[in-house]
Amino acid sequence: MVRVLSVGALLYAAGLALMAYTTSPIALQVTAGALVGFGLSGCSFNLVIAAFGKVLPERYRMLAIGAGTAAGSFGQFLFAPFGVALIGGIGWQHALLVFGSMLLLIVPLALATPRSEPKPAGAADVAATQSLTRALAEAFGHRSYVLLVLGFFTCGFQLAFITLHLPSYLVDRGLSAQIGGWTLATIGLFNIIGSRSIIFSVPSSSRHSYCCRPAM
Repeated sequence: MVRVLSVGALLYAAGLALMAYTTSPIALQVTAGALVGFGLSGCSFNLVIAAFGKVLPERYRMLAIGAGTAAGSFGQFLFAPFGVALIGGIGWQHALLVFGSMLLLIVPLALATPRSEPKPAGAADVAATQSLTRALAEAFGHRSYVLLVLGFFTCGFQLAFITLHLPSYLVDRGLSAQIGGWTLATIGLFNIIGSRSIIFSVPSSSRHSYCCRPAM
């Protein structure tokens, strides 16, 4: 997990830093598309949530998921207006360099992620012997997993669409860029409230099954 988070952070930081110097559409696709995409997939908060979920007792896992989701939303609440302020103060190129430098903090912070307990001697490691094809077939054979993936796809599509187009739309309507940043921050704030509220609104006996249902 430490290596995955560290490599993801390095790719993410490199994508942002190199994006500041792009001069062609191809370079933009490589930096903002490939490097940032692969980097984000390797160091996003859901990996940290999964790591804590493996070491925490089952009765605390939903609380950890709620806390991790709320922490990710707090980042949106904090950095959306901060990014707008940076762009207005030092320009978008230097803002990318600042964010790229901040991402390097993930490398030492990754050392704090919990590690799974070592398995007893002679214990069979199913994951080590299972092929990728069989693992995917097993995963997609579970209805709950399919619904969970569909839920994440729906959520991710809406989030990407809103964060990409909403600020520009508000500027086109005559509002300032700061309004766009604070609008995204407000969405993140309500995500915090929602992710924490849903944990305490679901009975403890139903949290395991509810966790596998997407929020549609």
